[in-house]
Amino acid sequence: MITDPIADMITRHRKVLIITYAPVLILIIIASILFSVMVATGNTLFPIWMATINPVTMTIVWLLLKRILPQFVRDTTEGAGFNIAYLVFFICTTVTLWNA
Repeated sequence: MITDPIADMITRHRKVLIITYAPVLILIIIASILFSVMVATGNTLFPIWMATINPVTMTIVWLLLKRILPQFVRDTTEGAGFNIAYLVFFICTTVTLWNA
């Protein structure tokens, strides 16, 4: 039985990506929850409504918004979901603190 070297390489690459991204994603979720809790309890300068704005919720919003965007926008932004979510999150936090 001859195995396909490309398929083997893809399988190994997938394992490396999972090992690399899993801890990062877990830490992003934990940090987003901590951010929301700190804002909701009033321990920051952010208004309470900012507790709903965090990287996890912005990623979910992006995934939902992406479904209604034109195909050329989806093709152009493919793979940039986390970057777009973080960009929106940091713009929201910056504008909110500047206006506080």
